[in-house]
Amino acid sequence: MTDILNLEPKAIWSHFADFCAIPHPSGHEQRIAEYLCKFAEKNGLECKIEECGNVIIKKAASKGYENKETVILQAHIDMVPVADSGIKHDFLKDPIIPVVKDDGFVYAKGTTLGADDGIGACTALAILEDKELNHGPLIAVFTVEEESTMKGALQIAPEVLQEGKYLINLDSEDDDFLFVSCAGSADINLKFASKRIEIEDTKAFTVSLSGLKGGHSGTDINKGRANAAEVLSAILLNVSDDTCDLFLADFTSGHVRNSIPSTAKVTVKVPSGRVDAFVKAVKESFSFYRDFYKSTDPDMTLCVNETDCAKAFGLTDTQTFLSLIRALPLGPTRPWDINPEIVETSVNLGLVSSDDSGLCLCLMPRSLKESGLDDIIAKLSAFCSLIDNLEIEIDNRHPCWESPSENSLISCLKKNYKEITGKDMIVTALHAGLECAMFAAKAPDLQLVSLGATINSPHSPFERVSIQGTQNVYEAVKRTLSQL
Repeated sequence: MTDILNLEPKAIWSHFADFCAIPHPSGHEQRIAEYLCKFAEKNGLECKIEECGNVIIKKAASKGYENKETVILQAHIDMVPVADSGIKHDFLKDPIIPVVKDDGFVYAKGTTLGADDGIGACTALAILEDKELNHGPLIAVFTVEEESTMKGALQIAPEVLQEGKYLINLDSEDDDFLFVSCAGSADINLKFASKRIEIEDTKAFTVSLSGLKGGHSGTDINKGRANAAEVLSAILLNVSDDTCDLFLADFTSGHVRNSIPSTAKVTVKVPSGRVDAFVKAVKESFSFYRDFYKSTDPDMTLCVNETDCAKAFGLTDTQTFLSLIRALPLGPTRPWDINPEIVETSVNLGLVSSDDSGLCLCLMPRSLKESGLDDIIAKLSAFCSLIDNLEIEIDNRHPCWESPSENSLISCLKKNYKEITGKDMIVTALHAGLECAMFAAKAPDLQLVSLGATINSPHSPFERVSIQGTQNVYEAVKRTLSQL
């Protein structure tokens, strides 16, 4: 097993090792910002921190390149904090432990890696400190809270973007692709009002589902992976329909809205006389779904344990809530008309929680078209209107982005990538959110593209980044900067 510091390009992996050592989940990027400021000072570069937390670093043009157009390199410095089931990790204190494997990828030990978008940020840093590279004026923009609120992209000063002719976003996740379009999204919260009550002559159990793949709610939504909250709801509904009454006391699933949940846990009360039948029925129903998802989630595991619980939600509310989860249109809902292999519109259920006021679901619909996003939001609203005691909140709508598929920046990147890898770079759309959408609105004349090293299963504990892909992107961007 190779040490991360021995990987090439060393400049990228050295910075990435530092990133892994500094906790930086969304909303807690201050220490990474300090690291970037020290980097700028060490390298004699101009640096400032915007009020919103973005870090802007500028590097003057190389001698003889002063009249070249300004290029902006952009990445975000927050990460999605997800730990594998059974792993205790404090993302505000504990470092990420990178692991280099023989398959050519870098993983993390039991958590998300933060290659999304730490590798992009570290690629920009490696380019900034390269004293041999000839280039025009460079601006590196490091944004905050991309994974949660898009705060950095929304609040960046327009004049920063308007200084540039070109912007290269380093936040996509397949180095063979160049993205010129991305999905818009919205945050939808469903609040189901209910009160826990005393349920007599019952015993309480926890039912836990774990070991699912999970993944990014945009780029992995088309892979047929199980959503832990949906599967556990289906198991419980089967038991409720065929075996015994259930009274839901607690339901938790997921870590963040934009990740497919890999774990789910409920506490339920069942009639004392039906305990054995309940346990048997849960395991039988689980066997069905384990077989159903055996190709995508082969490590799916179920645990049933007796516990103590005083109160639970009533029978009708329990069945209504579980049926709600089961009936939601989760996953891809429409293919892209330009290329049906790409998802146009989808819905992810990322979080489930409960408290004394009831239960809550956090959804994220996405679409490559504003009309598609309008339509899926309207469908969800209409569906929810059929259920009593259910309140829907729609917030944080982020726009779609679409740029021309040919311009001087794209041509240069494609040429250089082909020379480096021998492969043609595919220009296409990404079914995920990119900050490019906000940047395009603030600077309409900016030529934008997005590219990045191949990252599999981002937003999950199985996240991994390609070592060769990292080098390919680095070399292609460097050559392009010297030629624009």
